[in-house]
Parts: sequence; structure tokens; C-alpha cells
Amino acid sequence: MFRFCKTFFPNFIFAYSLLQKQLAFHLARQQISLPIEDEEIEAILNNNHLSKHFIALAKELDVLEPKSPEDIYKSHLENIRK
Repeated sequence: MFRFCKTFFPNFIFAYSLLQKQLAFHLARQQISLPIEDEEIEAILNNNHLSKHFIALAKELDVLEPKSPEDIYKSHLENIRK
């Protein structure tokens, strides 16, 4: 599969490496293992740094700290009628 990517993008080394990583993440999600010479791609296929990626995503989404019920439900914004 990775050789297939190289034949389609022979002049685009950066696009090729990104495409390899993207494909490696998809294969790792399906738990498909391939013999690869590149250590970085092999680490992605083995899910070695998966927790680091989830933590980075949580930081980007600002969901590291737990939220209080008031933050979630925002009951102070409801229009209370009697």
C-alpha cells in the first residue's frame, strides 16, 4: 500500500509522507499490521503514541479539566416562568 502511494506522488515527498501517515492511522484503527522499514510509520501502526495524540486533541478542544454541572447545563440562562 505504501509503495502504491509512492507511485502516485513521486514528486511530492511532503504529500507522500502525509499520505503515508494518514494511511497508517487508518490501518492502525482497523488493527492491520504491515512490515514497514520507517520507524515513525511503524510507531503509528502499533498505536505507540495514541494517548499523546488524544491528549493533544483534548488540549485543542479545551476539555482537559472536568466541567461542573453549571457549565454543562447552563441553568442560569433558562427563562424560568411560573
